[in-house]
Amino acid sequence: MTQADISKFQEPIHAVQTPHNLSEHLPFLICQLSDQILLKAQKHYRRKFGLGIREWRVLTLLGLFGRCSAADMVGHASVDKTTISRALTALESKGYVQRIQDPHDARRVEVQLTKSGCALHDKMVPQSRQRAKNLEKAITVQERKQLVGILRKLKTHLDTQPF
Repeated sequence: MTQADISKFQEPIHAVQTPHNLSEHLPFLICQLSDQILLKAQKHYRRKFGLGIREWRVLTLLGLFGRCSAADMVGHASVDKTTISRALTALESKGYVQRIQDPHDARRVEVQLTKSGCALHDKMVPQSRQRAKNLEKAITVQERKQLVGILRKLKTHLDTQPF
C-alpha cells in the first residue's frame, strides 16, 4: 500500500495514535505476494484442470514423496489437516488418489496417486514450473538465489522462535 493509496481514504472520525505502515511491514508484504500468487494459480488450475490450489498441493506432495499419510503431508507442506483432508476427499472422488490401510498399523491410512492421478500430476508440473519461471523474470538469477536464501532463513527462524 503506497502513500497515494493511503491518501485516498477520508479522514477518520477517530484517528489511531500510530498508524501501521503496511508498505514496509514484511509479514504483510509476504502475505500479499503469496495471496496474489495463490489467486492466480487457483484461477489457472480451476480453468485447466477443475482443481483448486489445495488439490494441486496434495498432488504435488504425493508426486514428490510418494505414498504417505495425511499427517505426513501436513508436516511437509505446513498446511492444516482440514485443508489436506478436504483436498484428499475431492481428489479421491475424482479418482486421482486412493487411500490404503497401513498393513503394519491399523490406525494409519496412507494415500497414493492413482494412474490417472499420476497422469494429471505430470500435466500440471510443467505448467507450475513455467508459472514460476514467468514470476522469476522480474528478478535476476542472483536476486533469486538471495531471495530463496532469505525465505529459508525466515522459515527456519519461524520454526524455532515465537512470532
